[in-house]
Amino acid sequence: MMRRMGFPVPITLIGPADSDLALIDFADSYLTAADLPPLPPLDLEGKMQTVKLAVVGAHLKDMPLHWQLTSREAKFVGAFDTAPTYRLYAMADSVPPKPALVHSEDGAAIKVDGVDAPSHGGIESCQTGFARSQFNRKEASMSEVSILAIDLAKHSFQVCATTIEGVVVSNRKYSRGKLGQLLAEHPKCLVAMEACATSHWWGRFARDQGHDVRLIPPIYVKPFVKRSAKNDANDAAAIATAVRQPGMRFVQVKSQGQQSQAMLFRTHQTLTRQRAQLMTTLRGHLAEHGIIVAKGDAALLAYEETLESQEDIVPDLVREVARLYYHHMDRLAQTVATLENHMAEAAKQDQDIRRLRTMPGIGPITAAAFLAFAPPMESFRRGRDFAAWLGLVPKQLSTGGKTKLGRVSKMGQSDLRRLLVTGATVCIRWARWKGIRPDGWLGRLLERKQGTLAAVALANKMARILWAMVTKGQDYRGGLVEYA
Repeated sequence: MMRRMGFPVPITLIGPADSDLALIDFADSYLTAADLPPLPPLDLEGKMQTVKLAVVGAHLKDMPLHWQLTSREAKFVGAFDTAPTYRLYAMADSVPPKPALVHSEDGAAIKVDGVDAPSHGGIESCQTGFARSQFNRKEASMSEVSILAIDLAKHSFQVCATTIEGVVVSNRKYSRGKLGQLLAEHPKCLVAMEACATSHWWGRFARDQGHDVRLIPPIYVKPFVKRSAKNDANDAAAIATAVRQPGMRFVQVKSQGQQSQAMLFRTHQTLTRQRAQLMTTLRGHLAEHGIIVAKGDAALLAYEETLESQEDIVPDLVREVARLYYHHMDRLAQTVATLENHMAEAAKQDQDIRRLRTMPGIGPITAAAFLAFAPPMESFRRGRDFAAWLGLVPKQLSTGGKTKLGRVSKMGQSDLRRLLVTGATVCIRWARWKGIRPDGWLGRLLERKQGTLAAVALANKMARILWAMVTKGQDYRGGLVEYA
């Protein structure tokens, strides 16, 4: 049932037929605060006092009514349709025109926003001479918090606590110890963080406390950061907004074993780069003294004995510094070999990794990277989704119904993508040396594409085969490289 209350500020109250007592009680309190005559008495005995308050585009002066309601004790219920006997009309003497509802025999159902009616104790008279609805603003307690959005750092953490509707309860800084205490003592809720450094450790910690953890790629959070300022508070609020978006994609929390394998792989890559840097630097120094060493790492390492015998050609200081280079290169080579043995042993213990190594272009290093960085293959519906996650598909620049494809997107895990392209390049090099069937898939590809384009296309196919091998539990069946 709808009733026009005659408020000085247009407000539409809608409730079911059994809610008239509560509606009248709410209206009487409002009219009393505005020094207006009360409503005439009605015979409504036996009626229930449940009420819903609907907002039909009406607003208070300079303030949206919906915000006025939900920011206080009223809680948003959702959109619903009225009975088919109401008609929407514009209230008289309202600028701009404000909509309202009126009971009508020839009306129709109207969609409105419903909120639970707040208490009327906070309705006060305004200084301007008319009444404004000043519902009691009651700050939500931490027990009402449904989302904890955390902007991670090393020592200072920003936590934005919101309700499930997105109402911010608090946005404050926590120390490392206080954050751990908050996650341990807070009731179970949704904990959202960016998928960045230390996020997986905090994700495991929060999950152990019973929370639902969601890690969001930072690129998906950036659109929700306020343009006014870039600070920790706005970053945390952006995370809280992003996690509530429908269709948002999340990163799975990695286990401690996965992160251990990732540390092993990245340490191997770091030491390999350092060894290459030492070799390049030594070659440059020797070239300044007229010594040009042949190409290849083996040639440079074999030149150590020759350099020691050239006492009359090379100064003693140069040979002494060169010994330091050779010493560090030898130590790094031994360490890298040890790490490769660890990666090989870890690959042997995993059945899927043993299966993947049967495919051409997949060696122990690529297998170790797959073990450390690849998410569960079951999270991808098909192999092309896994290839797209690796960034081995063209980047779309389409608009106006016209499809335009650019270079590869290079999204996702860069190490896996680089190793797959490297493995594909090796396969193509061997195929050209041994000879391949011209009617095979790779043979037809090399007729159309050359160089890196063919390697990326082959890497895309390798990624799809990897997905099929893991999800179906099948070994490599051939067909990738068919020799003549």
